[in-house]
Amino acid sequence: MKRKKILLSIGLIFIFLLIMAFSPWKMGYSKFNNDCESYCEDLKNSSGLERVEYGLECQLPLDGCFQSCMGIRIGEKCSEKSKCFDSCETTCFGVGFSSCRLNVFERKINFLTSKDSE
Repeated sequence: MKRKKILLSIGLIFIFLLIMAFSPWKMGYSKFNNDCESYCEDLKNSSGLERVEYGLECQLPLDGCFQSCMGIRIGEKCSEKSKCFDSCETTCFGVGFSSCRLNVFERKINFLTSKDSE
Protein backbone atom coordinates (compact mmCIF):
# COMPACT_ATOMS: atom_id res chain seq x y z
CA MET A 1 0.00 0.00 0.00
CA LYS A 2 2.82 2.38 0.91
CA ARG A 3 4.54 1.55 -2.37
CA LYS A 4 1.39 2.47 -4.34
CA LYS A 5 1.22 5.86 -2.62
CA ILE A 6 4.85 6.58 -3.50
CA LEU A 7 4.30 5.57 -7.14
CA LEU A 8 1.12 7.66 -7.27
CA SER A 9 2.96 10.69 -5.85
CA ILE A 10 5.81 10.29 -8.34
CA GLY A 11 3.28 9.92 -11.16
CA LEU A 12 1.42 13.07 -10.15
CA ILE A 13 4.66 15.05 -9.95
CA PHE A 14 5.69 13.74 -13.37
CA ILE A 15 2.32 14.69 -14.92
CA PHE A 16 2.54 18.17 -13.37
CA LEU A 17 6.04 18.66 -14.82
CA LEU A 18 4.86 17.51 -18.26
CA ILE A 19 1.92 19.93 -18.16
CA MET A 20 4.21 22.80 -17.15
CA ALA A 21 6.79 21.90 -19.79
CA PHE A 22 4.31 21.81 -22.67
CA SER A 23 1.82 24.46 -21.60
CA PRO A 24 1.78 27.66 -23.70
CA TRP A 25 3.41 30.97 -22.81
CA LYS A 26 3.88 34.29 -24.59
CA MET A 27 7.38 34.93 -25.90
CA GLY A 28 8.69 38.27 -27.18
CA TYR A 29 11.89 38.87 -29.12
CA SER A 30 13.54 41.08 -31.73
CA LYS A 31 13.92 39.77 -35.27
CA PHE A 32 16.44 41.09 -37.78
CA ASN A 33 15.08 41.93 -41.24
CA ASN A 34 17.19 40.02 -43.76
CA ASP A 35 16.86 42.76 -46.40
CA CYS A 36 18.92 45.00 -44.08
CA GLU A 37 22.05 42.87 -44.35
CA SER A 38 23.76 44.85 -47.14
CA TYR A 39 22.50 48.15 -45.69
CA CYS A 40 24.08 47.36 -42.30
CA GLU A 41 27.29 46.12 -43.87
CA ASP A 42 27.64 49.42 -45.78
CA LEU A 43 27.02 51.43 -42.59
CA LYS A 44 29.49 49.31 -40.65
CA ASN A 45 32.25 49.93 -43.18
CA SER A 46 31.61 53.68 -43.43
CA SER A 47 33.08 56.40 -41.24
CA GLY A 48 31.65 59.38 -39.37
CA LEU A 49 27.97 59.88 -38.61
CA GLU A 50 26.92 56.77 -40.52
CA ARG A 51 28.62 54.59 -37.88
CA VAL A 52 26.31 56.10 -35.26
CA GLU A 53 23.35 54.99 -37.41
CA TYR A 54 24.88 51.51 -37.56
CA GLY A 55 24.79 51.32 -33.77
CA LEU A 56 21.21 52.59 -33.59
CA GLU A 57 19.64 50.68 -36.46
CA CYS A 58 21.64 47.52 -37.00
CA GLN A 59 22.53 46.19 -33.56
CA LEU A 60 20.22 44.68 -30.97
CA PRO A 61 19.46 47.15 -28.20
CA LEU A 62 21.42 46.62 -24.97
CA ASP A 63 18.27 46.61 -22.85
CA GLY A 64 16.68 43.87 -24.96
CA CYS A 65 16.25 40.45 -23.48
CA PHE A 66 17.00 36.95 -24.65
CA GLN A 67 14.20 34.40 -25.00
CA SER A 68 14.09 31.07 -26.75
CA CYS A 69 11.48 28.39 -27.27
CA MET A 70 12.40 24.71 -27.43
CA GLY A 71 9.16 23.42 -28.89
CA ILE A 72 6.48 24.67 -31.26
CA ARG A 73 6.05 28.41 -31.89
CA ILE A 74 2.73 29.64 -33.29
CA GLY A 75 0.92 32.92 -33.86
CA GLU A 76 3.91 35.15 -34.61
CA LYS A 77 2.97 38.85 -34.70
CA CYS A 78 5.62 41.44 -35.51
CA SER A 79 5.66 45.21 -35.56
CA GLU A 80 8.45 47.48 -36.75
CA LYS A 81 10.86 48.39 -33.96
CA SER A 82 13.47 50.19 -36.06
CA LYS A 83 14.57 50.14 -39.69
CA CYS A 84 16.21 46.72 -39.40
CA PHE A 85 14.48 45.05 -36.45
CA ASP A 86 10.94 43.95 -35.77
CA SER A 87 9.52 43.45 -32.30
CA CYS A 88 7.83 40.05 -32.40
CA GLU A 89 5.64 37.96 -30.13
CA THR A 90 4.67 34.31 -30.44
CA THR A 91 3.00 31.65 -28.33
CA CYS A 92 5.43 28.88 -27.39
CA PHE A 93 4.28 25.33 -26.61
CA GLY A 94 7.29 23.75 -24.95
CA VAL A 95 10.22 24.47 -22.71
CA GLY A 96 11.52 28.01 -22.88
CA PHE A 97 14.34 30.09 -21.54
CA SER A 98 14.09 33.78 -20.76
CA SER A 99 16.24 36.52 -19.27
CA CYS A 100 13.24 38.86 -19.13
CA ARG A 101 11.11 40.09 -16.23
CA LEU A 102 9.24 37.00 -15.01
CA ASN A 103 10.68 33.51 -15.25
CA VAL A 104 9.13 31.06 -17.72
CA PHE A 105 6.96 29.20 -15.22
CA GLU A 106 5.45 32.44 -13.88
CA ARG A 107 4.75 33.53 -17.46
CA LYS A 108 3.10 30.18 -18.26
CA ILE A 109 0.89 30.38 -15.18
CA ASN A 110 -0.06 33.98 -16.09
CA PHE A 111 -0.84 32.92 -19.66
CA LEU A 112 -2.99 30.00 -18.52
CA THR A 113 -4.88 32.19 -16.05
CA SER A 114 -5.12 34.97 -18.66
CA LYS A 115 -3.21 37.51 -16.60
CA ASP A 116 -0.98 40.04 -18.35
CA SER A 117 1.04 41.45 -15.47
CA GLU A 118 4.14 42.17 -17.53
